[in-house]
Amino acid sequence: MHKDDSPFEILKKCGARKQGHFILSSWRHSDEYIDKREVSVIPRYASMLCMQVADRFRGKKIAVVAGPAVGAIVPSWETARLLTLYEDHDVKHVIPEKDETRGSKKFKLSGTHARHVKGQLVLVFEDIATTGDSVAGAVEAILEAGGIVEDVVFIWNRGGVTAEKLGVNSVFSLINERLQDWSEEEAPASLLQIPVHPELGRGAEYLRWTEAQSDVEMLLRSAAEKWPDPAIDRQVRDHLKLAREGKYYDHPTVQKLSSLCLAP
Repeated sequence: MHKDDSPFEILKKCGARKQGHFILSSWRHSDEYIDKREVSVIPRYASMLCMQVADRFRGKKIAVVAGPAVGAIVPSWETARLLTLYEDHDVKHVIPEKDETRGSKKFKLSGTHARHVKGQLVLVFEDIATTGDSVAGAVEAILEAGGIVEDVVFIWNRGGVTAEKLGVNSVFSLINERLQDWSEEEAPASLLQIPVHPELGRGAEYLRWTEAQSDVEMLLRSAAEKWPDPAIDRQVRDHLKLAREGKYYDHPTVQKLSSLCLAP
């Protein structure tokens, strides 16, 4: 492989590796981010990455390539197309989709796609892995549909996700470099001084959360004057650590505080 064709160089060329202050899917802070949307902007670069994956699994009798929605759809489809050129059979492509009715980390296959994986060897393709929760949900959905999953492949396994976590035989990644990240408490002061990028990762959710946190802190101060109760203070603070989806006013404790603060 020519140096300029290495996965790392390809991601640099297409502008996928960015610097700044980002909130990852794990809610941890990082000064670097891999913008997977940039990977498919120039099809030639996406195809070069997928060619390296297809070369790795050539002759492995892969029947189906699955790419969890939405980021992995394009590279998984291209990998299935390339494998078809190598093999003596059509390699199919399916898309595990999020199943919000079962929880944010659960996936499902539509009836049509479920039919194509039953009893078949499926290669699961994820683009960028941080926690591995999405791809774990996709693997589970394929197994529930009767598919066989032995391998999972990533473009970049930035979180060091293991085969053991996913319940598969092996994990293959074009890039295995782990980028540094920090919890809110551990993040360097120099990083926290940089505004969070609002459009990448969970930046928008984090910014809504910090705004909501400020509102709840104001409620706490007001409520402490009207109804001193350390237990309420602990409940709200514990909730703030766990829930970061901007839905604080749906929480019973916060609603109770709001009614107390508004009471004459």
